[in-house]
Amino acid sequence: MKTKKWILIIMAVALAINVSAGKIPKMNIIALKDSKALIAVEQATPESSVLSVESKDGYIVYYKETRKESIDFKTIFDLSEFKDGLYTVKVKTGSTLLKRDFNIKNGLISVEPLKTEFDPVFAMKNNTLRISYLNFDQKDYRFLVYQDGILIHDSELGSDFDLQKRFDFSWLQRGKYDVTLSTTGKEYWYSVKK
Repeated sequence: MKTKKWILIIMAVALAINVSAGKIPKMNIIALKDSKALIAVEQATPESSVLSVESKDGYIVYYKETRKESIDFKTIFDLSEFKDGLYTVKVKTGSTLLKRDFNIKNGLISVEPLKTEFDPVFAMKNNTLRISYLNFDQKDYRFLVYQDGILIHDSELGSDFDLQKRFDFSWLQRGKYDVTLSTTGKEYWYSVKK
């Protein structure tokens, strides 16, 4: 229990340092004239990014990967071809995912608050894999271990905000293992060589 609290404290301090240093990317959606909108992304360090726009049904209606690393990028969307409804803009840069919903109704756009997600942290030391994840959506997660595509371990982690898991690999044979932290519609993979 003490270790869990320490890990949470360390993650909170790391997050606070990143926030204060301005390292968390920012995304804005600004409505323009003539059914157009500007999507602007800023980040502290140059990185390549992936931008997508999805409909409420999960269809990708726009997708773009930046070819060069940059601290910012902007793109203008012509929304006149978009049907009325809810859309989500997603920007993946490094280990951060930015999500922002917007609604189009009769050619007008309304923008929801920004949601930020971070990839989990996987750390292997002394045959023990440690996983730490900030579960902003508080979805139910599972921890799975595979060897050569065969499931050898499956456990529920729950839906707490701070998910922590330790897995002891010392009892397993030498080899390559793939682990995943997963929930409906989302998986994070990590490979372990023992």
